[in-house]
Amino acid sequence: MRKYAPLAGAFALGALSMFLLLGIYTSTVVQRVFAQANPTPPPSLPKPSPIPALPGEDPDITALRQEFGDAVFSSPKAEPKVPDVLIQVGNMAIPAGVQQLDGLDCNGCRFDVSILTYAGGRFRCINCVISSKHGIYLHGPALNTLAVLQMVGAIPGPKPERPNPSEPPLHTIQMNTSSQERLDWVSLAK
Repeated sequence: MRKYAPLAGAFALGALSMFLLLGIYTSTVVQRVFAQANPTPPPSLPKPSPIPALPGEDPDITALRQEFGDAVFSSPKAEPKVPDVLIQVGNMAIPAGVQQLDGLDCNGCRFDVSILTYAGGRFRCINCVISSKHGIYLHGPALNTLAVLQMVGAIPGPKPERPNPSEPPLHTIQMNTSSQERLDWVSLAK
């Protein structure tokens, strides 16, 4: 300890002389003004011009491009067209092997089916009881939507299994419908 006492004293004397005698002092505290970015561009920079709508583009997509920036690739004609709800029924028991949801408008119906199918079209099922022994079969845009949501991690993908090359692939979602509760299913977005 005695060996280090002169070194500590010399350091303290040097630091004291630097701050008091020379007057050199630099603050190491980050000031709030310098730490925050300025949200508005300086007046010397021109403001970006608004992004025009593409022919046939959904106004919601145009608003997204204007808010977040333009797209590298954009093809509004590649979006699937969804027809309106076609079949309207109410308070009906529907026993079936296969029941399509696309285009169905049902109020108070009871579905007792082997499998439901859905391709991404509009449907409305208010106050319905749905029992599907084998879940739901997705195809078309609905299957594409499921694949995108699994790709970005919004929905966990299935556990990989060794496929049987002699069987065609079957894409299904398992529904747990053990209780006979009334459900409201609606897909009416344009």
